[in-house]
Amino acid sequence: MKVARYMILAITLVSLLMPLYIMAIGSFMDMNGFMRKPPSLILHNPTMKNYRNILGGSPIVLWAVNSIVVAGATMALGIGTIILAGYCVSRYPGRIVNGLYVLFLLGVMVPKNALMLPMFVLIKNVGLSGTLASVILPSVFYPVGLFIYKNYMDKLPQDFDDSAKMDGATEWAIITRILVPMSRPVIAALCTFILMGSLQEFMWQFLMLQRKGLHTLIVGLTLKAYDTQLALIRINPIGVKMAAGMVIFVPLAMIYFFLHRYFLEGLTTGGIKG
Repeated sequence: MKVARYMILAITLVSLLMPLYIMAIGSFMDMNGFMRKPPSLILHNPTMKNYRNILGGSPIVLWAVNSIVVAGATMALGIGTIILAGYCVSRYPGRIVNGLYVLFLLGVMVPKNALMLPMFVLIKNVGLSGTLASVILPSVFYPVGLFIYKNYMDKLPQDFDDSAKMDGATEWAIITRILVPMSRPVIAALCTFILMGSLQEFMWQFLMLQRKGLHTLIVGLTLKAYDTQLALIRINPIGVKMAAGMVIFVPLAMIYFFLHRYFLEGLTTGGIKG
């Protein structure tokens, strides 16, 4: 049985890592990459040409800064909203509060693509079209994050709140000095969700950020790979696309590497440790 479990685990691991391996070695092949027949899974004569094509002549630093600004602002505003809303729903339940909470969660049932047209019209009417704020503000709405944080808050005893109120602490002090430090694992998990979601978002950022100077990393690199394909009409530059994929993948991997401990702890912790 043990051998069978290890074999299943090994097969699953290989199947999950194989696409990443193919993208990694494909990014160091020539422009045709895996379009050769037969394709090779072993890297021969590695070249940096794909990376030079995708990064050369591109304001990569500016795109990276835009991505950091968008992801950082989205995370800060999203986490702030989740903490305050989660505290209100958890500590002050009632018909009105619970009704608003249910309405908020109904947003999970609506596909994001179905909201793009009304959001586009709304952003344009308020004059934010073509700005970084147009991709930051809609992403602050994160019902899943509120659901996770509210359930975590429900398991934190209100004795801490009551003791702090008896000592004269304000609700703001209770939230920032007591509940937030106790909720660090789940907050770190939510930060990971929001950061990775922001860095992977393409369609909405593409629609809103048409100017080259406002492109985020994923939008800029994707369009650069598409422009390369147009320049080489008879060749599908799969190697360039894989190089772009690796450049986008690296920051996502770094975020998970630094936050995975808090991420896993936030998903498994159900309350206060005894």
